[in-house]
Amino acid sequence: MASGGAARGRLAEERKAWRKSHPHGFVAKPETLPDGSVNLMVWKCVIPGKEGALFGGLVLRFSFNIVGLLCVL
Repeated sequence: MASGGAARGRLAEERKAWRKSHPHGFVAKPETLPDGSVNLMVWKCVIPGKEGALFGGLVLRFSFNIVGLLCVL
């Protein structure tokens, strides 16, 4: 399971950078478990539609699981 450890380490780094600077309205958060810890392999995301564009005002909400080297939407 060494690759899982490496993936979690990389995801933790990316999460730290995202929290410091990301586009307004965009959300990417790891799943919070009942004990308060986070699961960096499951993410909930929000992408807003750009105002004035075809999808303006719409909000895309989705979650994804990171499985090994694959991302399952």
